[in-house]
Amino acid sequence: MDISDIQGCGSIEVVGGVQYGPETREEWRTRLTAELNEKFENMNSCGKQSDEHKNYFCQDRVVVDVNILLGMFAKCQVNLCAAKAEVKSWQIKAGVIDIQWACVDGHTDHWISSHILCEKRGQKVFANTLLMASPILITGNNFEKVYDLFKFLGIGFLSSSTFHRIQRNYIVPEVLSTWEEMKREIWLVLGKETLILCGDGRSDSPGHSAKYGTYILLEQFLDVIVDLEIIDKRETGGVSTNMEVAGLRKLLERMVGKLVLSEIVTDASTSIMALVRRMKGTYINNKVFTV
Repeated sequence: MDISDIQGCGSIEVVGGVQYGPETREEWRTRLTAELNEKFENMNSCGKQSDEHKNYFCQDRVVVDVNILLGMFAKCQVNLCAAKAEVKSWQIKAGVIDIQWACVDGHTDHWISSHILCEKRGQKVFANTLLMASPILITGNNFEKVYDLFKFLGIGFLSSSTFHRIQRNYIVPEVLSTWEEMKREIWLVLGKETLILCGDGRSDSPGHSAKYGTYILLEQFLDVIVDLEIIDKRETGGVSTNMEVAGLRKLLERMVGKLVLSEIVTDASTSIMALVRRMKGTYINNKVFTV
């Protein structure tokens, strides 16, 4: 009988000598959903409370014609000096405009259209440049398409090399760090619960030509991703059809002794069923695999 057909979960919890339970499936789902939402809310609010977020990222931004912007430097920008001024040079790089101006009284300076986050190897890292790069990856967009959009509008944009450098050095490490923190919180909440996990794999291209495959495990009643694994075809001897099995095997090995699995729900894959059958009763990390 499928555990999902049971109305009561039968889970008993003792806190401070007081016994709670058993719970119905709906009570169980409501309790854990509230705990997970609280964890996620704390994660989301943490960065937004920092001064860096308020000073650099939580700002209103608009599209401005360059000619209108250059016209603002017809007078000196120094306080108490209203002398005539002119733009000596200007350039747009990585979506940021740098204007050098000077007035007839000798005042001169640079005006930059973005906050500077830091300097690395003598190069300035601009907040606007980072904000242009990160949404492309986070929203699942394609750089070339976004680049063509900005080019059509005549808006300065970052180059492909700059985008990939920012992605490699800043965005991907931060995404990985956030996911690991989120997964750690999820496992802390679900560590003492009996779970039914639904899993499936997806390749980066159809047919047998895929290079990467992703296998995801989702809790059936909570609709929360418990874990995922990305497999390179080279890890399976160049056989892309074996990536799904390899991904699930890594996930199950990682969960042994940390999460309690009642059932695994997948599509009718004979290779997946054979994998679970082979793993039953084996010792992984000094723990017996059961499901």
